[in-house]
Amino acid sequence: MTRGQRQKVRSWFTKDGLTVAEVVRKVHDLGWKVSRDQIVEAHHLPPANPVGRIVADLHAGVPVEQVRTEATRRYGVKASRFLVAEAEATLAALAAPRGMVRQRGEELVARAREGATAQREKLNGTLFARRTVTALAQDDLFLDALQERLRTIPWRRMRVGRPPAKRRKPTTRVLNLLLSDLHFQSLIDSRENPLQYGPREEARRLAAVVLKTGDYKRPHRDDTELFVHLAGDIVQNQLHDPRDAAPMAEQHAAALTLLYQALAHLAGEFHKVTVRCTPGNHGRYTSRHPSRAVHQKWDSHETAIYFGLKVALQHLPNLTVEILRTPFYTYDSLGQRGFVTHGDTVLSVGVPQRKLDMGALAAKIHQINAAEAARGLQPFGLFATGHVHFYSVSEVPGTSSFMLTNAALVPPDSYATSIGVRWGQCGQALWESVPGRILGDARLLTVGEDEDRDAALETIVKPFTEF
Repeated sequence: MTRGQRQKVRSWFTKDGLTVAEVVRKVHDLGWKVSRDQIVEAHHLPPANPVGRIVADLHAGVPVEQVRTEATRRYGVKASRFLVAEAEATLAALAAPRGMVRQRGEELVARAREGATAQREKLNGTLFARRTVTALAQDDLFLDALQERLRTIPWRRMRVGRPPAKRRKPTTRVLNLLLSDLHFQSLIDSRENPLQYGPREEARRLAAVVLKTGDYKRPHRDDTELFVHLAGDIVQNQLHDPRDAAPMAEQHAAALTLLYQALAHLAGEFHKVTVRCTPGNHGRYTSRHPSRAVHQKWDSHETAIYFGLKVALQHLPNLTVEILRTPFYTYDSLGQRGFVTHGDTVLSVGVPQRKLDMGALAAKIHQINAAEAARGLQPFGLFATGHVHFYSVSEVPGTSSFMLTNAALVPPDSYATSIGVRWGQCGQALWESVPGRILGDARLLTVGEDEDRDAALETIVKPFTEF
């Protein structure tokens, strides 16, 4: 990477607010022979200016007191106080929704100016006037610099939690994101399993899925709605061993923290987002359902998590969360019908990481659609499940229906290792529905070790660390 290319890449990060993925695409379009590692390295180089250096330290998680001590050593007491204050204001602005910090910052600047003017008038002609006026003049210089900084913050990149402008086109496309088998807080140990997988890796993988969903067919965004299917196994639980994974309180907190950020980001990408929920086998209360949950499956850890998300996200006008008590749910999509369940009950799809029983599935799907037809209802065109931890799309023999199974976000854990599974596909399913075809373009949003190492993804979804 040449010096000019490095400066340009850094400006895309600092001035334009682009993500690593967006910069990689830009570099590829320009035909530069620059690797992703070089781009990431340029992103993390310490800035040359004092405020930029302090912002980088604060963003990296360095304690504020340590940052202040280092700034005082480098720039002196008075200068460091102003530099750290400006850096904190800049960091807050970069992390906040569009316009909010600018408005608040300008209000504080105006209030500070009013206070300084009043103080000048009060002390005019007194013994301490000259010294005070000098100090106030220094404050004026700082306020001028801060106000100018507020005007230059790249607000256009801050879309989290704010829906796009009001659309003018009717919905002709539905984008579907199936989130299942996330197994948050599995805490996989690389000394026993192929990969180390903890809070940081699970957050980065979820962020990658969210970014890829947001980038899907942007030219059609005005006529596209998003359906998010939360189809169970959101947490790892402690099914196979009471010492497996994190304590349940931490699993709850992590699931709420990660999914809240992911759904809020998607609400800023699409005009309308509908989230539908159903529990899985890993989300059950083992005290009530020690094995398979056949009665009141909704009485689970995951239903509590879903309701927490519903309450936490109710301030977003373009996002709704639907929670049913059935162990499955059905939905309408542009005049067609879909059926979603986790896959351990109702529509048993097979053995996780081992096999998909298409013969038994076809018989069950025939039975379900025949019952719908007997009631005068349209048969289901798509059946979607998780549970088996591998992605597949199949046409059900003898019908016009499709069967879709989801992969897992989490890599193979100790249970998988115990049955001889050392590696597996990781990702989440994404498909598009259009009039007359409930399953159109379909793909697996793959994630893996590259995403595990990409620290820039934490700007989208931050890992859960503490209550």
